[in-house]
Amino acid sequence: MLSPAYPDATESAYLELAKKLGIKRGIIVQASTQGKDPKRTFEALDKLGSNFRCVGEIDFTLSDKDLASLAQRGMIGCRINHKSGEKLEWDAIERYARRIDSLGWHMDFYISAKMFQNWAHKMVDLPIPIVLDHFAMHGPRDSTASLLKLIDKGNCWVKISAPYRISKEPFPYADIEPLAKTLIKHAPERMLWATDWPHMRIEGAMPDDAQLLELFRNWAGSKADQILAANPAQFYSI
Repeated sequence: MLSPAYPDATESAYLELAKKLGIKRGIIVQASTQGKDPKRTFEALDKLGSNFRCVGEIDFTLSDKDLASLAQRGMIGCRINHKSGEKLEWDAIERYARRIDSLGWHMDFYISAKMFQNWAHKMVDLPIPIVLDHFAMHGPRDSTASLLKLIDKGNCWVKISAPYRISKEPFPYADIEPLAKTLIKHAPERMLWATDWPHMRIEGAMPDDAQLLELFRNWAGSKADQILAANPAQFYSI
């Protein structure tokens, strides 16, 4: 299973979903329930095949040599999970960014909109690319000024994913549509898409992944294929 807290989230279940959605390449993001041990993530990569890579929650007490070995196994970035993981201070993030720069890694941030506002002016100076999960966790009432400004600096990508994590409404999350369309129109070349499967730590009915993909296509219009295929192929080199 990809997460010990979700026993149904197996490699075979994911591959079944991938076939249903037409996914042939992808990035596995290490679940916070696995802590900082990448063993299970690499086991999943071995089963998923050469078209997949991973992003992990890194133990930075590891040596540079050990970090390089993670890269050789297929890890291409580290995740900063400030929502349900370790609450890092910014100086630590800067140190870690300098360490992974030579590996060609990026940082994937799962942080609140409030924390983003605190860090946005500092993110621009990081020496590595950054990815912001789930609309940068900006809800329908959050200002996008700082987010759009950071995107314009050219080193930031945003995942159009998991609208249910920020919406105040049921599917089709109509209150998120303006935000989605604003981001896509502003910089389609900086947008990425993700399933967020297996939709951890949500209440209520499990989202329908096919419906989520169709909803994204409706929001993205003519830019959908660019965001689904061309952008990740360029950014993740897969």
